Amino acid sequence: MASNHAACQRANILLTVLWIIIALVIITLGLTQSARMDIERTRVLKEKTQAYWVARSGIEKTKFDYAAARSRAEEELKPKTKYLYEFEQGYSICYIESESAKMPVNSKDPELWKQALSLFDLDDGQKDAIVASILDWTDQDSELNPEGAETEYYQSLNPPYSPRNGPFLSIEEITLVKGIEDDMFHGPFREGKKWPGLKDILGMAPPNTTQFDINSCSKEILMAFLEITEEDAEEIIVAREENAFEDVQEAGSLISIEAMDKLTKFFSIRAGNHFTIKSTGFVYDSPVRYTVEEEVRYIGGPKIFSIVSHKDFSLDHADEAELNDEDDE
Repeated sequence: MASNHAACQRANILLTVLWIIIALVIITLGLTQSARMDIERTRVLKEKTQAYWVARSGIEKTKFDYAAARSRAEEELKPKTKYLYEFEQGYSICYIESESAKMPVNSKDPELWKQALSLFDLDDGQKDAIVASILDWTDQDSELNPEGAETEYYQSLNPPYSPRNGPFLSIEEITLVKGIEDDMFHGPFREGKKWPGLKDILGMAPPNTTQFDINSCSKEILMAFLEITEEDAEEIIVAREENAFEDVQEAGSLISIEAMDKLTKFFSIRAGNHFTIKSTGFVYDSPVRYTVEEEVRYIGGPKIFSIVSHKDFSLDHADEAELNDEDDE
């Protein structure tokens, strides 16, 4: 009996030791995993910081090169719309976008709105009704445009709300207007792919803007206001990145004859001195990237630029960008 009791005690002790070992292994694995995650977070933070400063460096380099091009025009050093810079930690891709690169959300031009709505499968009657509702939202009275919408309509909704009867404060506000569906704002899916939406073509440009800068307007603006395919729009963008167009007719050789009237009607060269520089910084051998935007006014003289606004934001989703071997500077 004593022998059996001793054997049981040894077995219990062994079992306890095994459980202790298992617990220690689990704790060790947990600590190791936690340490690995901390190391990974530290690495990502370091690379994100590097990408941020690479992007900021791209902003400053773009301003320098733009100013140099403007001050040495006689040497035919022309400003560009795309700049690429290599640094020790990574590289930045920078774009110059004028204030007239997008359609003003507070435009009161019905024709401009109707052309913007050509992105969607709407008949003329539907376009007229949406345009009337947009103008009713932004005008300062409660008089109803034919086919439009005023307080009575919006108060009948659940939940009810009132039209602003004033300018849009953001492009997202347009989703409150009668007739503007979510897929119109974000972009519909057709033919197995996502098409542009109002969020891709609207901006807070001055409301009297009626023509877009052919050298910096978005692909979506080109598609909507020239009624061309995505491929044709990308061809125009590639051409202007190599050398900015000096007049809109240079872009005319890249589109159909049918689109020429819209080209001269809705587009012009509007470089001006007020524009936004968008710079995305990339770190070599890393998926991390960071984007910085700076709205500036070119002044010239000792000060060169005045900063209007500055935005920092990382990109959760971004297209892969390859670093070309070509010298894009």
